[in-house]
Amino acid sequence: MNLFPNKELSETEMTIVHTALTEHAVQKYLNYLANDIGRDIVLGQRSKGQSAEEYLCAEAELKGQLSTLDTLLSMVRPETAAPSK
Repeated sequence: MNLFPNKELSETEMTIVHTALTEHAVQKYLNYLANDIGRDIVLGQRSKGQSAEEYLCAEAELKGQLSTLDTLLSMVRPETAAPSK
């Protein structure tokens, strides 16, 4: 059973996605979400009554969310130029 079938995007669809991700407001919002999640990871405090296992699962979920946001932002992030010699 494939819960997430691999559906290829057409060139037009990729252009639409890229255009949306290059919008300043979208980038700003994704960065806002990433900063919020990053802060939660750094503070890393267990909630009252939360077991160590529950905490680790919550932390893994936050790291997954942060990774997803980073992937979206990296699709339009300018490539860093190689240093000139």
